[in-house]
Amino acid sequence: MHILQSVSIKGDGAINEDLAGHAEQAVWVFDGATGVSEPVIHPVSDARWFVERADYYLRGQLEAFKDKQTRAIASDVMAALSAEFSADPSAQAAGPAPSAAFAMIRASTAFEVALLGDCMVLLSLEDGTVRGFKGMHSAAVEAESLAALKAAQARLPGASPGQIRQQTSSILRRNRTKMNTPGGYWIFSTNRQAAQHMDIYRPINVDMSQPFVLVSDGFSRAIDLLENMNDEALYQRIIHAGAKAVADDIRAAERRDSHCRRVPRFKCSDDATCVVVRAG
Repeated sequence: MHILQSVSIKGDGAINEDLAGHAEQAVWVFDGATGVSEPVIHPVSDARWFVERADYYLRGQLEAFKDKQTRAIASDVMAALSAEFSADPSAQAAGPAPSAAFAMIRASTAFEVALLGDCMVLLSLEDGTVRGFKGMHSAAVEAESLAALKAAQARLPGASPGQIRQQTSSILRRNRTKMNTPGGYWIFSTNRQAAQHMDIYRPINVDMSQPFVLVSDGFSRAIDLLENMNDEALYQRIIHAGAKAVADDIRAAERRDSHCRRVPRFKCSDDATCVVVRAG
């Protein structure tokens, strides 16, 4: 696969917790879940440690085992992450283990899309339309968190985003405990069982001559923030205007809605990553 564009910009946090990586036959995006407690294994962000180590182990697996099934690769990566995290004495005092949303395009024995969490892949199909692929395992928990956010905004119409986060911190911590549990949500983590819940798509009607796009949810929020935007419009704008221009548009729209009222969200600006690749 050939990288045509790659953009990753930090949001409101102290460090960018997104990471894009690639191997000969695959391209992926990790979107680290910002911790709900103090970091224990990284000086700034356990999520940053997690995406860097996940990227390292994933690349090694893909390069060593080109025909190995994706779920098996993911399971072994998670097992390696679990062993490394657990070996750190500080991890014994940790709350929920670090995790990340994940999207990957892989072309080994077959072209496939793999998803865990809310990263997105945009593909041009043979009929000229564009389809967005997005993991949905966390949809119910995200809806609960968003409902709490909107309720807090309604109670405190003049509150800043930071004050709203304080009001909703308890539900965010509670929902994080639902990670990789039945009835909760499944995400890339130190629990290898999550690999069995990975969404795998093998779309046979993809136009292989057109670019493929992978984005973290900080980038796909363009669909909510920008006018006349849907999956297809976002794909076309990335391809024709460029990922950096779209990222700039997202940041400008976020600044216009700095109190997060028009588009309710926990961070004014989230980490935003976009990778555009072509087969071959």
